[in-house]
Amino acid sequence: TAVSLQGMYTALVKVNRVTHFTQWTIAHSHMGLYAFVTFVIFGAMYYIFPRITGYQWPSRVLIAWHFWLVVIGIALYVTALSFGGVFQGLALERGALPFSATVEVTIPYLWLRTAAGVLLVAGHLVFAYLCLAMVRRREADTTFPAWQRFVPIMVDTSAH
Repeated sequence: TAVSLQGMYTALVKVNRVTHFTQWTIAHSHMGLYAFVTFVIFGAMYYIFPRITGYQWPSRVLIAWHFWLVVIGIALYVTALSFGGVFQGLALERGALPFSATVEVTIPYLWLRTAAGVLLVAGHLVFAYLCLAMVRRREADTTFPAWQRFVPIMVDTSAH
């Protein structure tokens, strides 16, 4: 919904004149691809991986850390680049400014983008640790409730 609203807002001619060819466009694409698609993939992996390996996730606390690091990271990333893009576009509209000045306007927002990237990397490292810890387990995990157990469906093909 957020990426659609930002996309509709970007489609307005007066807004597009300011935000086109700026950091705003990068924020918009990351909101759609990273904030939506990646979270769907993470959710799917959190559901599927225990069923493939036969083990529960080793730490609910680390799952929460992964979630919040990535949520805060992508929110900071998109917010910083959106505002930076608007200010960059407004600077670009002033034809008397040299191009280097329009780039300098974005520097504080690019530092925020870097901080957001650090949060995202930290979240991904937590997720990688969780996956490795799950795969490296040696003993069977029987704590799955019956409705969560992975039971393969066998089809008898000899009858045909």
